[in-house]
Amino acid sequence: MTDSLTSVGFLVMIVPLYQAELAHPSIRGRVTSLQQFMLGIGALIASWAAFGGYTGFGPNDSRQWRVSLGVQIVPAGLLAMLIMLFPESPRVCIRAKCPNPFLNSVYHFVHCNTILATVSILTGV
Repeated sequence: MTDSLTSVGFLVMIVPLYQAELAHPSIRGRVTSLQQFMLGIGALIASWAAFGGYTGFGPNDSRQWRVSLGVQIVPAGLLAMLIMLFPESPRVCIRAKCPNPFLNSVYHFVHCNTILATVSILTGV
């Protein structure tokens, strides 16, 4: 139980940082706020799915947990498949000293030229 709580705690802490690194400065606050809002929506859907399984099936029916788990695992499965398409964090690229064309494409798209200059100074690329 403690391991799963620790994992969720790390994800709740790390995901907004990842989003803030990739989001354009003009929408950064909205993107990170939307992530927290969707956590609440997900908890609401999970609660209603569990309640529906509890009231819709008999007390000893194993479909109670199977149906609610099935409803809740669909978005998780979709995210697990699409996570491979997400870009690397710019922080990972800086630590790995990626070539300059990658930094130019990511940072020019996401941020302004002053950040490019800062990254170039910090990495020596």
